[in-house]
Amino acid sequence: MVRSTEFGELPPSVLERVAEVAGKVVEFIPAEFGNHADVAGELRTSGGRVFVKGARLVPDQTGGGAEAWSLRNESAILPSVRPYAPELYWQVETDGWYLVGFEFINGRHADYTPNSPDMEPVGAVVEHLSKSECPPAVRLRVEDRYSALDARASVFAGPGLLHCDLNPTNVLIGTDGSARVVDWAFCSRGASWLELAFLVPWLLREGHTPETAESWLSQFPLWKAADPWHVDLFVSLLDRAWTRRNVEGAPAWISEYSGLVQAWNLSRG
Repeated sequence: MVRSTEFGELPPSVLERVAEVAGKVVEFIPAEFGNHADVAGELRTSGGRVFVKGARLVPDQTGGGAEAWSLRNESAILPSVRPYAPELYWQVETDGWYLVGFEFINGRHADYTPNSPDMEPVGAVVEHLSKSECPPAVRLRVEDRYSALDARASVFAGPGLLHCDLNPTNVLIGTDGSARVVDWAFCSRGASWLELAFLVPWLLREGHTPETAESWLSQFPLWKAADPWHVDLFVSLLDRAWTRRNVEGAPAWISEYSGLVQAWNLSRG
């Protein structure tokens, strides 16, 4: 995704404030992926490397608008989801902008293709999250995403800590083979098995079939323990939700994701 604003185009007062907290800016390298910030990328400064995300503040909107709200939400959650999440370094809010500086994680995007060795550390992340207590800072609830489609979505409620978007670009593999996870803006509370369910469309995108994807999921006790009816309901509602978003003129990634979810839903018959 091409960012709508380059870092150097920010108001001088914003640039000055960032320099105060991060050091003199030497270089900015825009992020290649992501769609929940107006500015995002690696910031190289006299104080070191940092990943920065920023959003324009929208007057008269809660939290300064949707993009700023998601950044505020992520900033509030990060301290509670270590060690997989990046460290939060600083926050700047001035002259119509809200910017956050995160630990720069030096790693490559995870490989989700069948038989990839990266699937093991990804599984370790899922297991860690499933055993973690969901912190009070997590305010979003998975069931609320789908309750307008079907009141039975209440079965998705639970105490689990869910990232909800472990797509390959959000999972970084370090030189030691371990995984770190970024972009916690939509971290939610819900039934723990849902983390695995949210993974399936991304596995399909990388070459898995619905059958091989679910075979991989079957190694996890939390997936085996999930009520099959609850899983069927989730896949059905996920399909309905993304079909609604896949309208004429929608970005290509929405059409692609909607198709992947539909293929999974059809496979469950």
